[in-house]
Amino acid sequence: MKATKILSIDIDYCKSSRDFQDICKLFYKNLFQLDKSKILFSDYHVDILDLIKKTSGPLDITNIDDHHDIFYDEAQVPVLRNGMPDSSCWLGWLFLNAQVTSYRWISQEFSEAFSSELIDAFENIYEKSPQYDIIDSRNILFSNKKAVTERMSDSFIKYKPFITRDIFIDDEIFDIAFDYIFVCKSPDYTPKENYFLYYILKSAASEFFKKPKNEKKI
Repeated sequence: MKATKILSIDIDYCKSSRDFQDICKLFYKNLFQLDKSKILFSDYHVDILDLIKKTSGPLDITNIDDHHDIFYDEAQVPVLRNGMPDSSCWLGWLFLNAQVTSYRWISQEFSEAFSSELIDAFENIYEKSPQYDIIDSRNILFSNKKAVTERMSDSFIKYKPFITRDIFIDDEIFDIAFDYIFVCKSPDYTPKENYFLYYILKSAASEFFKKPKNEKKI
């Protein structure tokens, strides 16, 4: 089955006018080829899962982002297994719950890499064992004091994705025809003075999908 190609754009990637120019070029090229239902804007990156729910089958994900969004702390692994992703680990959750064949991270030169310690934790997710992951949910949901448990054998990565990292957007990506586009503002990481970059793309999509006005008869 052909993989569905997902383009994810996080505005926190933009550190220069050139960064935004490249994103605009890529976004507009694909915008003109897609239906409105296949594009989603949101403040937070975790909401991309609402768009991905519309897909079926294997996924190829390209994420233009200052962050890799797999997970940043080994303690997040049991959280992912118990179905509570956030914007810092939505990809880790997706690897557990979908067939992601490839993940391509397009980052800035000084974006924080996936550390060797996290790589070890990532590899361990593939292992089936009778061990339990235990989360005291008081650390997560203050209204609930019940500990959450789940057997590792019931939740593990079934499809190991091919993961690559590119520094900056290269020419080759402009030849890819994406099936879905997600754009997020990431207010926790994007400077307020750059919010307008998000709204430019959102406004462009809104105008593009407006119904054409009736021509006036003279």
